[in-house]
Amino acid sequence: MDLAAVGKHDPAEFFREVIQAKDNLRIRPGDFLILFDKEFVRVPPELACEMRTMDDRSGEFRAHFAGFIDPGWGWGLGGEGLGRPLTLEVKAHEQLMISSGQPIAKIGFDVWPACRKFHTTQVTHKK
Repeated sequence: MDLAAVGKHDPAEFFREVIQAKDNLRIRPGDFLILFDKEFVRVPPELACEMRTMDDRSGEFRAHFAGFIDPGWGWGLGGEGLGRPLTLEVKAHEQLMISSGQPIAKIGFDVWPACRKFHTTQVTHKK
């Protein structure tokens, strides 16, 4: 693929259209989707976070291949940030139906005191 050939590639060669039925999304085995959450997350600069499995009983899939959430994510320079959405990398191993607003992952927090002195800038989402 020639990455410099902007607009000259047919997306259908690389992607399959995902059709969402109302507020539900059907995921087939082997599908790999990039989704984002509806909530805005704020992480204080002294905390590190990791996205973790919500509940193994909800289906065989992963929603957190990268998983790490940077200290200060959505925080802003002085804590004035409004938060930022998280990107979810979802891969299903069985057929699943995900509903809009359904929790599919949780966040675990770890104290990371050394981060505060390195936190100097942060991009924030403004409504």
